[in-house]
Amino acid sequence: MFQPTGPDLSLPTASSTVELFRDPVSVVFNLPGYQVLSACDLPMGGRRVIAAADSVEAACPDCGVISSRVHQRTRQRVKDLGVGGKNIELIVIKPRFLCTEVACARRTFTQVTSQLPFRVRCTARLKAAAVEAVLDEGMPIWRACARHRLGWATINAAVVGGGADAMGSDS
Repeated sequence: MFQPTGPDLSLPTASSTVELFRDPVSVVFNLPGYQVLSACDLPMGGRRVIAAADSVEAACPDCGVISSRVHQRTRQRVKDLGVGGKNIELIVIKPRFLCTEVACARRTFTQVTSQLPFRVRCTARLKAAAVEAVLDEGMPIWRACARHRLGWATINAAVVGGGADAMGSDS
């Protein structure tokens, strides 16, 4: 098993704030920055996973003020990689925060994470897997669409516009 070394490797220490123990379901599901709240098998096959982000505050995209006041919580259905050979129906509970800055024109905003950027309906790891299938495996885009349950335009835009960005590269 390959394990990265060097300056990017950060090992937890006794004084670090890294959560050393997560619940077993979150460890198996392994969506960075999210905690699994519930999971169940669906009658027609597949699994339903309900998850919420670990962070309890976010910065307003307009003024940058950090807010922890929740206006409401919404459920968003998101496409994600399968786990254990079964398709996943991922439902993310996203908080809608109130901007506490009086001078800011934006009153509410939703939480944004690295896995679920603004107005995205599939996780970054699913898009990266589709881009990897096209670029590294030489798979046609239409076949990657069927394998990853994404639209042709979504995969094509990720491959053409930002294949390196979708795969997590800095270039």
